[in-house]
Amino acid sequence: NHPPLYFIFLHLWMALAGQSEFALRFPSLMCGVLAVPLTFKLGQRLLDRRAGLLAAFLLSISPFHVWFSQEARMYAQATLLSLLSVYFFVDLVDWKSGRLGGEANPSKPTHQFTGLQFVIVTVLGLYTHFYAALIVAFENVAFVARWAWDRLMKPQSGRLDLRTWLLIQACIAALFLPFVPFTAARYVADATYWEGTLKLATIVKKTLAAFSAGCTMERENARLAALGFSALAALGVLASLRDRGRARAAALLSLHLAVPTLVLFAITHNRPKFAPRYLLPILPAFYLLIAAGLSAVGNRRRAGIPRWPAIAGLLLSLAFVSGVSARSLANYYFDNRYARPDFRAVAEYIRSHGREGDAIVLVGGHMQAAFGYYYQEDLPVYPLPGGLILSTKEPLDYRAADELNRIAQGRDRLWLVLWQNRIVDPTNVILDQLMMHCPRLRVGRHFQGPGLLLFSLEGQPHFGGPPQYPYEANFADRIRLWGYDLDARSVEPGQTIRLALYWEALQEMEENYTVFTHLLDGEGRMWGQHDKIAASETFPTSQWRRGTLIRDKFELTVSPDAPPGRYVIEVGLYSDPLGLQRLPLKSGGDRVLLAEIEVVKGGSLDLSAKP
Repeated sequence: NHPPLYFIFLHLWMALAGQSEFALRFPSLMCGVLAVPLTFKLGQRLLDRRAGLLAAFLLSISPFHVWFSQEARMYAQATLLSLLSVYFFVDLVDWKSGRLGGEANPSKPTHQFTGLQFVIVTVLGLYTHFYAALIVAFENVAFVARWAWDRLMKPQSGRLDLRTWLLIQACIAALFLPFVPFTAARYVADATYWEGTLKLATIVKKTLAAFSAGCTMERENARLAALGFSALAALGVLASLRDRGRARAAALLSLHLAVPTLVLFAITHNRPKFAPRYLLPILPAFYLLIAAGLSAVGNRRRAGIPRWPAIAGLLLSLAFVSGVSARSLANYYFDNRYARPDFRAVAEYIRSHGREGDAIVLVGGHMQAAFGYYYQEDLPVYPLPGGLILSTKEPLDYRAADELNRIAQGRDRLWLVLWQNRIVDPTNVILDQLMMHCPRLRVGRHFQGPGLLLFSLEGQPHFGGPPQYPYEANFADRIRLWGYDLDARSVEPGQTIRLALYWEALQEMEENYTVFTHLLDGEGRMWGQHDKIAASETFPTSQWRRGTLIRDKFELTVSPDAPPGRYVIEVGLYSDPLGLQRLPLKSGGDRVLLAEIEVVKGGSLDLSAKP
């Protein structure tokens, strides 16, 4: 699902350092630490020493940077390599002189070596994460913008060497060419997101909140922090534009933020797979602009204010950004609400409480690598579904009950581990079947992230049987209703009727149908209703494949004013928001009348009787 470089490096690293958590996370930690002095060097080169120090300080206490510098994933490495690429780009394309290689002769070995370094780190970045290409896009836009500016404003001066730049880009493209087919195939086949569209404003808001306060602060507080950080960055741009020596640096850093964001938006607008971590490589540019803003606040000469107010403004601004980081980092280290999924604790609990005859089911399979790292005992582990890569296109449906029967065969108890199950089991097939047919046993603690349940399989229960009440209805050769479950046929006003409908997809569909369930009296008046998207919002009918089986749950609350008498449950489907375009039945009509319900006076219902 990702380019191979990080995993190759991790494999070799594990052979040297072992497989402890510290060893696995150390490469990210090392890259995160190295990014701090490199940010200083870039800030010193583009702005000045003070701005470089401030930016390095901000990066070192950034909750977002700290989070991904302690993860056994490739984002810290991608950030460091992207930062190196930008550093060599700035060194290669001297922003002050406007020449490729600066004032000196670009054919000299030192500048050729800089070009070689630039190519190497850029290619390594591309082989670490696909979105390192966002930095390549920024560098090309920045180069072309500067080349066009020089061509327009200084036609007789020594301009950037376009041919040399194109040669460098050709080298990068050639070195990444072997992996282009895989990249294209992954882009087309990627099923780790739900259908829809993504707005640019959403990307900007989420990214600014993450860059300012990380992933470990309340949403409203993070939004307010983002406003403050953004104001300082904007101040840095405005103050730098007033300084001729810094104006080009401000333009470059602004492009560094804008171009990757816009390119990512173009990629994800109709394929809305987005997380702020995809833009982590532009985080140093954000802090460099904030550092420029802080420098402007503290520079009394440039601001034209007395010394002490300038110092006070700088200290207050530093206190603000430091306070936000301190609050977020405190949440990260000490507040369990923001802790990472605790698979270690789940594995240890099963290890200490499991026994021979147990089995473990993971819902879904994409967690098996993390769970398997901590649990390496003898109990069999069954991932449902089995893929290592998360997919929204092939979630579990009612047919998964057959797999559950196979797993439960000859077992005494079943441990159920739930994590992101809303994605892989949107109709809760596995959990519902176990809750319906098995006694639930006590699990003596709560876990951060994953859920853990234990069920007895005494009596060898059978999962996924036929509906309680068979019923046949064909809706336009698209969806077949083949039965229903009903928990009661006699209810009192104010009580809830629990209904489950069994659907089969007869073909693939483009529409997302809504199911209506109504409780009607003899005159057609409605006394209870539950309309909802068929199956679930994360698994609507447009994602059903032919043969998909669904057990769809509904709750109809009887109106407290419903008079005693006989009622009927009406069921059908519609596609428009107003419910005016119902899906017709092949046999005629647009609804089915499933079952008669008797509403009795309050207090007269025999609660001991089973439906």
